[in-house]
Amino acid sequence: MKHKYKMVIIGGSAGSLSILKTFFFKLNPSFPLPIVIITHTMPDNGQRSKEPPIIQHFTSLPVIEPSDKEEILPAHVYVAPANYHLLFDQGLIVLSADPPEMYNRPSINVAFESAADEFGDELFAILLTGANSDGAKGLSSIKQKGGHCIVQDPEDAEFPDMPRAAIKLVKDIDDVLPANSIVQRLNSMIIG
Repeated sequence: MKHKYKMVIIGGSAGSLSILKTFFFKLNPSFPLPIVIITHTMPDNGQRSKEPPIIQHFTSLPVIEPSDKEEILPAHVYVAPANYHLLFDQGLIVLSADPPEMYNRPSINVAFESAADEFGDELFAILLTGANSDGAKGLSSIKQKGGHCIVQDPEDAEFPDMPRAAIKLVKDIDDVLPANSIVQRLNSMIIG
């Protein structure tokens, strides 16, 4: 099955790390697209996010906490660093220390809106569990630019506020699925 997408972007907050571990354990190890993850993370020891080494344990794809102006490579996983917004510009990841949005830095909305501008209808976006509404506005921007939008089923989410906010705001979401079905959908993109 041939796909038109250039990147997968995933947003999540409370409860999302356990989903991401299962997600990457089940993701086809030859998945060809870059995957960018934005979660509301606190730094470990004040400097780096604790998520990349945890996720790396569940996948053979390289998992990177990107630096400013890092090139986006195929078959790589990029995890937004704590205390920075993550943006996109001409195939690069750009980090910003602009003020938090909705008390969050990184903000899912900021990253999703930037990704929508950069990738348009070639973007595959996923919004997972979370305890606030960050991500809903950004997902709406992705949908308006023709991107594919999937939201975790609130009934499947440990914290349903984030998925519910997206479902309420975004018109014509492509799919509302339990977490296990989301990874199956990604794997189906590269079969055939």
